[in-house]
Amino acid sequence: MDWCASDDGSCLTAQPGTSSPAGAGLATCSTGGGPGGAPDSPDDPDDPSGGGYPTPEEPACNVQFDPECNQPLTAADSATIRTAIERHKRPASEFTNQAKAEQCEQLMAKFDELLASGNVFRGEFDTPTGDPLTATHVGAYAPPSQTMHFEPSALDAANRGDAAAIRNIFNTALHEAAHALKFEHSAAIWVDGHDLYAETPFNLLSLGINSCITNW
Repeated sequence: MDWCASDDGSCLTAQPGTSSPAGAGLATCSTGGGPGGAPDSPDDPDDPSGGGYPTPEEPACNVQFDPECNQPLTAADSATIRTAIERHKRPASEFTNQAKAEQCEQLMAKFDELLASGNVFRGEFDTPTGDPLTATHVGAYAPPSQTMHFEPSALDAANRGDAAAIRNIFNTALHEAAHALKFEHSAAIWVDGHDLYAETPFNLLSLGINSCITNW
């Protein structure tokens, strides 16, 4: 099967059992001559000149529900992430422990690297509806692709100016940067609305004088 890549009828060959690229909005087409590769007229299916009518386009990839779907950050998303960093990144001068200050800076540098390289996305709503973690899951890092995503619902809340959501965006940015640096953690302890971790550097994202995060 081929996938129509554009209005001019150019096609991309799909392997058996595969589907069109997610979110591309491509329609199926045969390898005939005209736009869509289908015959010129439904009355003349053997017309060698091609033409005809492509099948309806597939629905666009829905970032709210499709775990295979990642979309680029919007301009509003990017602005909100920068706001979160400016508002909640603890200045180096406020640390009393230089080693912890350096660890926080390492996390920040890794997230900046992911962001600058285009490896931070909006999408992959991977917590099932009805799961109690749905309200608290904000993002994740995917080692195979070396990308991270923020959940659309979390970004949307932060874009609306929700203060807790903006803080959680920054917390998640550093948390997933730690995973990108190959750090892992055991299960979190839920205390007063926050996930607490015993392992470094995740324990630097909790309340405290040497936390990476300020302005709680």
